[in-house]
Amino acid sequence: QDRPFPAVVWIHGNKGDKGEKRGHQICELLATNGYVCVSINHGSDHEFKTNILDCKNAVSFLRAHAADYHIDPAHIAVCGGSAGGYYALMVGFTDGIPEFEPAEPYPSVSSVVCAVVDFYGPMGRPGLRVPDYVTAGGPPVLILQGGADDTVKPDNSIELDRVLAAKGVAHYFI
Repeated sequence: QDRPFPAVVWIHGNKGDKGEKRGHQICELLATNGYVCVSINHGSDHEFKTNILDCKNAVSFLRAHAADYHIDPAHIAVCGGSAGGYYALMVGFTDGIPEFEPAEPYPSVSSVVCAVVDFYGPMGRPGLRVPDYVTAGGPPVLILQGGADDTVKPDNSIELDRVLAAKGVAHYFI
């Protein structure tokens, strides 16, 4: 293919999910369908802001090295499961907010994404809740949530669906 590929950053959940099988399967499926897919790690459950910056740096890395990896820098999406879904949403909706813009190592490289896929992500904690950052014009969002999920209650995704609708953000909730 002569055209560059779209890219996806997969962000795992917490509780030791680093390198979990589901993430590998999702990345493999995406790669066989023409996407460059990377799976990234993040810090502990208590490092929310640092983790958001790290996730944004992963997007900026792909954009900065787009030519090296034959990536279309205008088509980078982010997705994740559980805490990874939370981080994906925060990457998608914190563009241009100074406290969420990494100072290094890519200070002038955008971390904007063209889409977010949220697999049953929680909405966050006070001061760092996804709904507080959703604005009109944000990236489109696909929300995937199991109705019997006891770990991340469906109420999280239902709230996100309502907030996205109220702000006029394109989204689909399954």
